[in-house]
Formats: sequence, C-alpha cells, structure tokens
Amino acid sequence: MKAVVMNPHCDDGMIGAGGTIIQLLNNGWEIMYVQMTDGRHGIRDISSEEARIIRFKEGESERKFLNVKHFFNFDMEDGTLNSLDDSEKKEVVNKLVEILNDFNPQVVFMPTNGDAHTDHRATYSLTNMALELSTIKPLKVFYLVWLLPFLSRVDRMEKVLRIDISKDWPKKKKGLLLHKSQEDRRHYSQSINNLNSYFSLIYSKYDENDCDWVEVLGIRGEENLEQFLDSLVYKDVTGTYHGRDNNQISV
Repeated sequence: MKAVVMNPHCDDGMIGAGGTIIQLLNNGWEIMYVQMTDGRHGIRDISSEEARIIRFKEGESERKFLNVKHFFNFDMEDGTLNSLDDSEKKEVVNKLVEILNDFNPQVVFMPTNGDAHTDHRATYSLTNMALELSTIKPLKVFYLVWLLPFLSRVDRMEKVLRIDISKDWPKKKKGLLLHKSQEDRRHYSQSINNLNSYFSLIYSKYDENDCDWVEVLGIRGEENLEQFLDSLVYKDVTGTYHGRDNNQISV
C-alpha cells in the first residue's frame, strides 16, 4: 500500500498527521512526500536563502528519521502558491498528475480548503485538480494545521476519523523537534501536544477518555478505505462532538 502526503511546507504533514503516517509506516506502507514550497519566510532575522536551506535540511532530517524514501520538491517560494498564473498552475498540476500516476498511491493526504494559510488552500486546490486529471482514484484524507482562530471557512467531510496516536506521540514529537527553526520560533511540539490532547477530549463521548493524544482526519470517498483503516488505531467520530452524538443537540 502507498500514500502520498502533500506538504505545503516541510513540516505540515508531521503537524497534522504525523502519528497516522507513523502507523502506516509501521504497517509496511510506502510513503511519498510532495513538498510545495521552500518555507523561506518561516524564519526571521536571516536571509530568505539561508532560511530556505535550513528548512530543506530540517525536512530531510524528518524523512530520514521516518525512513520516507520517496520525495519530490516543487521548491516554490513560500507564500506564492495562491498567486500562480494560469500557465504556472498548469505546469504544477501536470507535474502532480505525473507524480501521482507514477507512484499510484491508494491514499492522498492534503490540507483542507478551510485552512487559514493560503499555501495550504492552494495545495488543496492544486491536488484536487491533479486528481481529476490523473488515472488513479485514491482515498482523499484531509489533515488540520492552521485551523484556529480562523473560523470563516468550513469543509464538509463524508467521514471523520479519530486516530489514537497515544503510543506514537513520542515519535511524532521527535519528528516535530527536527524542525528546530519552527520549534524555536513557535514551540510547535508544545502546541501540537496540546492540540492532539484537546482532540482526544472533544472527539470522545462523556466518560470515555480512553486515549491521551489523537489526530482528527477528514475523509472523502470509499476507495481503499478498508485497507487504510486496517493499518490504524481509529474510531469513526463522524457524528460525535461536544461529548455526545450531534443529533442530540441543535447546531
């Protein structure tokens, strides 16, 4: 089984779905990372070229740590994905089609269209355009990164999964810490620790605190769903939040 992880920046897949990726790798999946931008504007007080090199090395360290052997880097300037002209967009989409057809993944991870970062929303858009043109029909899996406090965009998912990453959290944290520039600037390991802990509570019913850290993924499609679920410690929480089934409350 194979999965492609679409990364707007080198650390996004680890932030949003690192524990899930670890579980897939532990179950023999081949993983490919596709990185869209160079992250050059993610470090202050140094030149953009220095930042670009640092962030590439950090992403490389994560891939080596996880043993992710397949990688493609579009290496586009951080923050520019949403402003591509038609010809640039076509070039990116055509290359994505080639990558997807050649690797032939059963699952494709991507950010949601409700993400607050423009590069993330553009990655969502470009990936879906490529999938429409490709010869493959993978399961679409959506992960969360910059979801708060920007609440103006909403994505409707066919299914929502709670992935129990309690046993995988120590390894996910190590993966996050490899992005030292971001840890120094934004303390991502602490933020994601708290976020994954928060998800474990709000996506559990009352008196059902059975895991400490979880990731929440949106699903669209049925293709390869069973094979995907077979590799994960998960619970379907499509109809559960606020500590109860959503049909018990007025939204």
